Parts: sequence; C-alpha cells; structure tokens
Amino acid sequence: EFRRVLFNSGIGHPKEGMNWEPSVQLLRESGKRALLTSFNEHDLDRDLVALKRHGFSIEHIDRLNPLRSLAAESFEGDQVFFNHSATVVQL
Repeated sequence: EFRRVLFNSGIGHPKEGMNWEPSVQLLRESGKRALLTSFNEHDLDRDLVALKRHGFSIEHIDRLNPLRSLAAESFEGDQVFFNHSATVVQL
C-alpha cells in the first residue's frame, strides 16, 4: 500500500533536489514505502544516488515503467517521458 507517491520529483536534481528536504524528512518519519517516478535513465540514476544518500532502501526499480507516457518532452536539453521509470523505497 502506497501512501506517498512522488511523480517526476527531481529529488536527485542538482539544483531542485534541495527543495525536497522537508518531504524527505516526512518520508523518514512516516516509515512508509514511497513510489517515485523519473523522467529518464539519467534522472533515475541521480534520484537513486540521492535516495541512498538519504538512507532509503531501494526495494524495486522499474527502469522502464510500463505505464509511462509515450509522448516525449524536452527538459533541460534532454528528451524526457513523464513517469519513465518507477522506484519503490523505504527507510
């Protein structure tokens, strides 16, 4: 059961990741599993590094989410797909 879902959060983004600190703290305190999605492989890899740095256990990684958007967008010069990857974490 997921009570926390972070869509394309950017938790590992070099500039935006710090904005997630209050949410990361709430996730820690909840002890609940969370589902996160990422824009692409590069975004997923950054998110995984950040999640591990925050002490989260990676329970599952779906590198190519079957429910992802098939419409490509451009973001910071990268081709991205909303909800490209899915990751389940728990502290």
